[in-house]
Amino acid sequence: MSVFAYVTNNGSDTITKVALDGSKVVGRPLGVGYGPNSIAVDPAGEFAYVAIGGLNSNSIRKINLSTFMPVGATIRVGQGARAFVIDPAGEFAYTANYISKSVTKIRLSPFSTVLSFNIDANPGPVSLAINPSGNYAYVVSATPSVTKINLVTTSVVGSHE
Repeated sequence: MSVFAYVTNNGSDTITKVALDGSKVVGRPLGVGYGPNSIAVDPAGEFAYVAIGGLNSNSIRKINLSTFMPVGATIRVGQGARAFVIDPAGEFAYTANYISKSVTKIRLSPFSTVLSFNIDANPGPVSLAINPSGNYAYVVSATPSVTKINLVTTSVVGSHE
């Protein structure tokens, strides 16, 4: 069974599927929209989600990995979507939005935006990670600073510069 990596190509507005058992590109790159910045695969390995943060794009695109084709419409997130992570349970995902200085919470099924909340970071967030229990996210801004978010209450519980 082949194992694949999925790569965002910001300059060509595509993603590429790469077979890791030979480091070969599989098929043609898939156009996903202006400015793909990050990609994450759900725990079941069925879908990939691409954070698209180019000018006026600001969305998440869902990709069926068995067909390597988009599924449904994109959903809107904050401006400058940079990073995208999925919680360990595969129920929710979060995107760090650089320009709007926010984080957007997304439900994966049905695929929809739940809410966005601001992060007191200047400049805005560029990366985020979720702890193994799925209770907290750590959002990194370009300053650099780290903001800890309680994902159950979607509230900021601390920050460190």
